[in-house]
Amino acid sequence: MIKGQTSVRGGYQDLLCPFTTVYVTQWSDTGTHKGSKAYDVRGAEKGVRYPYYAPCDVKCVNTIPSYGEAIWQSTKKVRFANGKIDYYTFTTVHDNTFNAKVGQIVKQGQQLGNMGNKPTSVCSGVHCHIEGCYGKTSTLVKNKYGIYILRSFNDEVLPRDTFFMDKTVIKKWYKPRYLKDVKVAAPVKYYAKYNGNSGSIVEALNAIGADSSFNNRRAIAKANGITAYVGSPSQNIKMLNLLKQGKLIKRP
Repeated sequence: MIKGQTSVRGGYQDLLCPFTTVYVTQWSDTGTHKGSKAYDVRGAEKGVRYPYYAPCDVKCVNTIPSYGEAIWQSTKKVRFANGKIDYYTFTTVHDNTFNAKVGQIVKQGQQLGNMGNKPTSVCSGVHCHIEGCYGKTSTLVKNKYGIYILRSFNDEVLPRDTFFMDKTVIKKWYKPRYLKDVKVAAPVKYYAKYNGNSGSIVEALNAIGADSSFNNRRAIAKANGITAYVGSPSQNIKMLNLLKQGKLIKRP
C-alpha cells in the first residue's frame, strides 16, 4: 500500500499490505519463527528504516517498548485476502522510533511505525517482524519451540492469506495465491522540485517543463490523493506545496 490508501467494500475494510515494498528476509516456521506464521520484511533497499502503514483502522492493545513492539487490533471486523471476515490482531516489532501507546487509534493508510533493528542484541538487520491472527487478543503465548506468538499456531494467519497487495511493490514474496488482487506497482516517480517563488501551480509546472493543462493537473491531483479536483485555490496550493518539496507524484 501507499501512504493514505484506503479500501472499503460492502461495509468492510480490505486488509491492505502495510508495506510499500515487500522483501521477505525470513519466512514463517523457520529459524526464530519456528512454529509461527510470522514474516520478517524489509523495504526496497537494505538497511533503510522505511515507514509502514495501518492495514485497516486499528487500536493498540499492548506494547513491549524494549523490542519496539506493539500489538494492534482492528477496530471492526475486516476482510482478509482469503475472503474471511473477522477481527484481525497483529504485532509489529523492531521499531527504533517506537512511540505507540495502549489505546492509540490509527486509521487505515496512516503511518503505524518504521522498520528497525531494536534491540540490536537480537536483531540482525533493519526490518519489520509481522505476524497476526484471526479474532481478538492482546497477549503473546510461548509455543512448544519456546517462541512467543499471538495465541496459537492454528489461529495465526499467513500474511499472504491476510493482505491485499494492491500498490505494493513485490521484491521477494511467496507466489501470491490471489492473483486477481495483486498489482505489482512501478516505483513512485516525482516531478522535479520547483524552487521558484510563484504562487501559481500552472506557472510552477510550466517552469519545470511539465504539462500544466487542466486535464493533466486533474490527473496529477488524483495521483496525489487530491479528490474531485476542480482547480480550487486550496487544491492548487496543496499541489504547489508538494511540488516545492519535491514530493509531487507524477501521474501514471
